[in-house]
Amino acid sequence: MLIRLILLIALALAAAVAVSAQEAGAPMPNDENTGAKRLSFFGEKLTFGFTTGATVTPDYRTGYEATGEAGGVFIDGKIVESATAIQYIVPNFTRPLVGVFAETKLTRNFSLQATVLFRALGWKLDLIFPDHDAHELIDGKSQDIWEIPVLFKYRFGTSKVRPFLGAGPTFRINKAGRNPPRPYGAAAALGVDIPFGRRWTITPQVNYTHWSGGESLSRVQGHRARNQVQALISFSF
Repeated sequence: MLIRLILLIALALAAAVAVSAQEAGAPMPNDENTGAKRLSFFGEKLTFGFTTGATVTPDYRTGYEATGEAGGVFIDGKIVESATAIQYIVPNFTRPLVGVFAETKLTRNFSLQATVLFRALGWKLDLIFPDHDAHELIDGKSQDIWEIPVLFKYRFGTSKVRPFLGAGPTFRINKAGRNPPRPYGAAAALGVDIPFGRRWTITPQVNYTHWSGGESLSRVQGHRARNQVQALISFSF
């Protein structure tokens, strides 16, 4: 339901862009920020940049994964040849993310941006040994992925410092090329463009993504969180 709502907002923004572009058939005065002379639905200025940041919400929820026998386990200062182990998934915050993007201006206030982000999904395993009243936390589990949000953005005002809202679909693939669970979703963004020097723009931004549901190939994948918040800072020229 939330994915549909965000995508409907994105479609509404796209429709508004089309209407604005159609109404702007006549030449327009120069835009003080871009030097544009005419509004066009297909864009008249292409901007490139790079972004970095972090996912501030965990990628996985705590949950049961499996029960089995573990051998050669170090418990209470000694090695136990065999012990019953209950395995749980535990949330773990991921490494920083990096990416690049391209953005085209559609009208004076609307633009379309596509971003490619590279990051790692992270989780921990908590092995509980009920017969020995002990547990072992295994850290460092991760999976490298690409995330590709495509956002329609609306900027407010006409000054050089311009806040904006964005919405649109987003996609996720494994670095190895295999499709992971929750391969698509809907994203919303809030940020502000701040000019820096003559050519650069710094953009602090917060992205919210709601990933799709669907069947999981394993218990680990089934515990992936559907709601994601990322804090980003971008540099464009």
